Amino acid sequence: MESKTVALLMCLLAVVSMTLSGCATFSAPYPEKMAKVKADLSKGETKDAQQALTKELGKSDGQLALLESGRLAQLNGEIKQSQSDYAKVINQVATSQMAAKIQVSKVLQNAGAILTNDRELTYFVPDYAMTFLYPYQALNYLSQHDLSGALVAIRQLTNAQYWTYQQRLLA
Repeated sequence: MESKTVALLMCLLAVVSMTLSGCATFSAPYPEKMAKVKADLSKGETKDAQQALTKELGKSDGQLALLESGRLAQLNGEIKQSQSDYAKVINQVATSQMAAKIQVSKVLQNAGAILTNDRELTYFVPDYAMTFLYPYQALNYLSQHDLSGALVAIRQLTNAQYWTYQQRLLA
């Protein structure tokens, strides 16, 4: 009777393992999610691209989703929405820059994500994306004839570039 119990437990364990490993495959990778958005943009259909983005990502407050949403809103002339999305990213980046960065915690966080689902790695806005974020925000202000807001965005770009430079010197 014990061998039947052991066999049943082994079978149950195998089923649970396969189920959990299969959970990671239910969500499509980011490039696949963005295929419709890219196709719409290449046709010049920015409204459709924005709708496709919302359908795929919902109202995500992740940095990459906000960058994508902000740019599409800007292309559609929805300046307030674009400013809001960009401001959220700028605040998130500033907060993460001000926080103590402990490399071990990032490694552990990413290791856990890889073990469960490699598509859940934390996204950090790369330096090159930051060089676009602030000028795009400045363009939002300029479209509203707000020169001081545009100048603040450009000053923030300078500060971000200087911070990045300092971090590279420390590394």
